Amino acid sequence: MFGEEAHAVGAEGVQKAKRWLEATTRVDVQWIYPEEAARKKLAFQWHDNSSFVYDMGGVFRGGPLANQTFMAEVKNYSTVGKQGPMYEEYLARCYRARQEIPGFTEQFMWITWHPFSQGSWTKLTTAEAVRDAVIKYAPKALGVDVGEATSAVDDTVCAEVAETLWLLVLSDKHELLMLSDLDRAAVISAQITRAGA
Repeated sequence: MFGEEAHAVGAEGVQKAKRWLEATTRVDVQWIYPEEAARKKLAFQWHDNSSFVYDMGGVFRGGPLANQTFMAEVKNYSTVGKQGPMYEEYLARCYRARQEIPGFTEQFMWITWHPFSQGSWTKLTTAEAVRDAVIKYAPKALGVDVGEATSAVDDTVCAEVAETLWLLVLSDKHELLMLSDLDRAAVISAQITRAGA
C-alpha cells in the first residue's frame, strides 16, 4: 500500500474507530486530525522542536472518567505491520504530551484491527514499557542523549501514563454490535435528562 491508498485506509480507520467509540455512548470524539479545529488540540512538540500529532481526541461522558480528555492513535491494519516499533514511539509521545500539557492529556488510546507484540502483550501498558520507550527516544522525549536518559526520565510520569493507556483491538464485526444512531441518541438523551434531574 502506498501514498494516497494508505492515507485513505488510515482515514477510514479513524472514522470506524470514531463510530465505534461514540456508539458506546461514553465517548465524544471532538477532534480528528487534520481538521482545522483539531490541529491545535492534537499536536505536540518534541524536545528537538519537531512535532507529532494524534489521530483523534475527545472527552469521556459519565462515570468515573466523566469529562476527562483522551488522545488516540488509530492503526487500521489487517496485519501486524510495524506496530511494535510504532507503539514504542507512541509511548514516548504519550510521556512527552503528558509533560507538555498534563491537564489536557488524561487518557491515551491505541486502537488497531490487528494485535501485535503478542510475546509481550501483557506488558505493553506498564510503567516499565513507558520508561523503556522514553529512554529509547530520549533526545526527543527528554531532550538528552540516551546515555543520560536513565537519570532524566521521570518515573512518576511513566506510571501516570501507564495508568491511562488503553490498548483496543477492534474487528469489522464490532460494527454489527454497535447501537444504531437512533438508539444512541435515545441513550444520550436519557443521560442528559438524568444529569439535569
